Amino acid sequence: MLPDDYKPPQDHVATLHSYAFSDRLTQYSCSTCGTLALQKFYKTNKDSSPKWTICTGTLGFADGIFDPAANEFIGDTIDGGFSDFLPSVHGKQINRWTRGPGDGEKLPLYWQSSSRPKPDPKPLDRLHVHCKCSGVSFYIARPSTRTSLEKPLLPSDRFSSEAEANKHLDTSAWWLRESGSKYLARACSCDSCRLATGQEWVVWSFVPTIEMSLDKEGNQPFTLDTGTLKHYRSSDIATRHFCGECGATVFWEGDERPHILDVAVGLLDAPEGARAESWLWWETDFVSFREDGMPRAKALTEALESGLAAYGEHQRNRSESLLTLENLQVDEKLDSSSK
Repeated sequence: MLPDDYKPPQDHVATLHSYAFSDRLTQYSCSTCGTLALQKFYKTNKDSSPKWTICTGTLGFADGIFDPAANEFIGDTIDGGFSDFLPSVHGKQINRWTRGPGDGEKLPLYWQSSSRPKPDPKPLDRLHVHCKCSGVSFYIARPSTRTSLEKPLLPSDRFSSEAEANKHLDTSAWWLRESGSKYLARACSCDSCRLATGQEWVVWSFVPTIEMSLDKEGNQPFTLDTGTLKHYRSSDIATRHFCGECGATVFWEGDERPHILDVAVGLLDAPEGARAESWLWWETDFVSFREDGMPRAKALTEALESGLAAYGEHQRNRSESLLTLENLQVDEKLDSSSK
């Protein structure tokens, strides 16, 4: 949040792409690389003068420049989203609000909505992935045998049998977890991601294009020339893709692995919540490119690492408790049936 009397130079604002996020908020991003730079908003519909915020990822330095004050609109996430990974910085707790700061109730760490549906994964599921304006829209399937192929095939390629397909499996399929049932998700703190998005971190999932389609039925092959998707060559080995209308970050595409795309997790529209945990396995003991984050934002980088580790421990304890409860229920049923 910038000072109340701050007004950016209008000649600078005029060079940015504007998008009406809501009737009270307008976002400004770079039309070339997609970086979200500024937001203009009115606290109420009756306000005559706007407030401005700057996306902190665009700042050259973070430590001592700003203090994280709140995780807001957590209610929209259903499962707590990224806020569970960053509960505090420098030992100072970050307030957690259902809506904006001071609007609605404060929520506890690891909160989940009472209306959150229980995940019920099915092999034929397809998850809708889309940006704010829906100019970019596609679907991903759950991991299958073909997801682990050593050399990912085109959708038209087929094997004569499951046994034949298994011969080509890559046992080091790093993009899969939990016996190949979930895609890996990981936070990245590299300077390139930060500057190409305006965010402190980008959270990626890693999905083979063979499991992506433009339609829910999986009949229309995925292509990078779809909808409002724009492309930016961010280095000599990578291309980034973003929505040219709402500015949403969509993909990172590496030349060395064009058949596996980094997909921005925020676009996954999973019923169980923003973390899409029936689809994704979250890396909680590693943040990519911490060496970029530490010189600029040591406090934030260490806070994220600590928060992720704590979340991972929380999830392991929760899984063990659920397993114990299930075993007790089975034992009770066996006891009842033997009487």
